[in-house]
Amino acid sequence: MLRTASRRFVALITFLLATALGMGTVTATADDWNPVYYVEGVITAPPGTRLDQLKVQLTEAQSDMFRTAEPVSADGRFRVPYSWLDYANLRVVAGDTGLANTWYGNVSRQEEATTVALGSRNLKGLDVTMTRGSTISGKVSAPTGTDTAQLAVVASSTFTAPGGMVRTATERTAPVAPDGGYSITGLGADAYTIRVTPGTTGLMETWYGSGADKKAAKQVQLSAESSTAGINFDLTKPASLSGRAVFPQGISPEPGFVRVYSDAGNVVTSAGFGEDGAFALPQVPAGTSRISFGSNTTNGAFATMWYPQAGQFAAGERLNLNQGETRSGLELLMAPAGAVSGTVTGASSPIHANLYDSLGRFVRGTTTDAAGNYLIGNAGPGTYKVRFSEPWQYGPSLMTQFYPGVPESAGYAKGGDVNVALGQTTSGINAAMTRGGSISGVIQEGTGKPLESHSVRAASSDGSLDEKQVRTDRTGRFVIGGLADGDYILETNVDPYAHYLIPLGRIYSGNVRDREQAHVISIRNGQTLDAGTLSYDTAGLTPSTTAGKFVPVPPHPPPGYPGTLRSCPG
Repeated sequence: MLRTASRRFVALITFLLATALGMGTVTATADDWNPVYYVEGVITAPPGTRLDQLKVQLTEAQSDMFRTAEPVSADGRFRVPYSWLDYANLRVVAGDTGLANTWYGNVSRQEEATTVALGSRNLKGLDVTMTRGSTISGKVSAPTGTDTAQLAVVASSTFTAPGGMVRTATERTAPVAPDGGYSITGLGADAYTIRVTPGTTGLMETWYGSGADKKAAKQVQLSAESSTAGINFDLTKPASLSGRAVFPQGISPEPGFVRVYSDAGNVVTSAGFGEDGAFALPQVPAGTSRISFGSNTTNGAFATMWYPQAGQFAAGERLNLNQGETRSGLELLMAPAGAVSGTVTGASSPIHANLYDSLGRFVRGTTTDAAGNYLIGNAGPGTYKVRFSEPWQYGPSLMTQFYPGVPESAGYAKGGDVNVALGQTTSGINAAMTRGGSISGVIQEGTGKPLESHSVRAASSDGSLDEKQVRTDRTGRFVIGGLADGDYILETNVDPYAHYLIPLGRIYSGNVRDREQAHVISIRNGQTLDAGTLSYDTAGLTPSTTAGKFVPVPPHPPPGYPGTLRSCPG
């Protein structure tokens, strides 16, 4: 996106200079500011496919920002216009043909799509071969009298962008027959979450493998052109809860929240209450759940509690509700908040102080003020751990630690216990931040040319430690500091916004293209280690297909076209 904006700026400056220098009569047209080029290809599909029901889209490489879908002719040919786009992925949308959406490179997942180097020119030969979609089928059971015409089964897959951002990739829906049967077709090889939407029936939205708990839904992995049966659902009538938050005598009431959690620890429904304390939850999943409640005011007078009077999830009472049960008159006793406070030294910028419960679940957090002081309020009674870390992803230099000075590499369990009582502040939970170890090195584009402002991160080889991410300076050098004792690998080109750098691929410690072959760098006792040079020249110009499929493909310019492909910028 930044590259696109830069090119438009250059075009504008060129036009203005030509006008200022009197280079003849210069007339600006729409094409001067928005030149249009075309990509062309042919789509092949199984016999009997109505090719003119397909559409083709372009998107920036490994991005979900799609451009307008263009039609395909009856003989499978397509011609898609584009402007201001250097590197792209191309998708054929199957519609209702029963085929699977397919990316250029003949894959069903964008993460594996072949990157096309456009280079502001007309391209031909971007051919795609379509395959029949996979099928998921099963049966939906519902209470007697349910209008199944109101139900629908939805299969969804996701796309994960290079920076880790997750978006919906494919979503297909099928109706439910009077006998409860359904069949979803046209799915590509991928992992899907399946749910039943209840329409106006008043039943619970239900996720395969987890009931009403979306986060705990079980994924269904499909292979190409496969058929998976037996994905069944049992829809239930919800229970309902109502009651009142009861405030202590003499303390002004505050607006607050009520949240219902599954046994897996995920929120399945929630509601708020005003100063009168009244709340209603009309759609609570039948079965067991826990209830959390508290004030909306940060560091306010009231603690976040678990029904009936516990301070943490693990100690909360399980409520068991039957289908269709209505339970009213529930009293949630608001309690005076506990808190944790302390002072953090050794840091020149704010530090995160986070509170974790006995199960290692994040409870809440804050950042230190200019003097290094912090206060974490709204805490219920119980035993906690406190973790201190730098808040910024880029340029970290201080080591993450648990109170009292325990490096994160020692693990959560080694952190000291911090006890909190209702209405009391546990003070003196202090931290002295230290720099830990560091890994340095140089990143080069090729022939010794440094890559400035290029992203690189250190990730622990077993995933147990924080990732640290920095950028190179103008000499291509980087230093990743604040590393706890542990084993790390380096990975370059991890900035989620640098889409135009995707064709470069990634390099790993040891100057290799394959993450599985990355050299492990062991940090012990605050060591400073040099990882050497990671070079896009000596590591190979074409990324390994086993290290991701971000592979730029040379275009097929029209015969006699005079230019050559531009190299990816540093």
